[in-house]
Amino acid sequence: MKPRSPRRIIVALSVLTFVGIVLMALRPVPAPNRSNTRFIEAEVSEVYKGDGENDIVIKLSGEDGYFYINRGMEKDLDIQKLQSILLGEKIELVFINHWAPLTGNSPRHIAEISLKGEIIYTEFED
Repeated sequence: MKPRSPRRIIVALSVLTFVGIVLMALRPVPAPNRSNTRFIEAEVSEVYKGDGENDIVIKLSGEDGYFYINRGMEKDLDIQKLQSILLGEKIELVFINHWAPLTGNSPRHIAEISLKGEIIYTEFED
């Protein structure tokens, strides 16, 4: 039996690595639950319509990247109302702890927003 050439092995490993990275990059954001989310408390610096389809973006002071409510405008959320309520306020934000090679930690999908103990928005079912 003829031994395999190192070149063929390197090519095969490269292809498998590329396919693995593509699959990880394309994995969807999971539905939020209490075990796959993280919590942050910070002041809201911006609220605006995102590039995604009807997304609402929230930027926090001192935080890199941004947080978004996926299709928030389709969920009867009003950007102007959110701006008037949230801008300059310290909020409690729960986001899905999801990492992908092409995006890193940003953008981060919002699961819940609370202001002064009152839930403003949530995706949790409980």
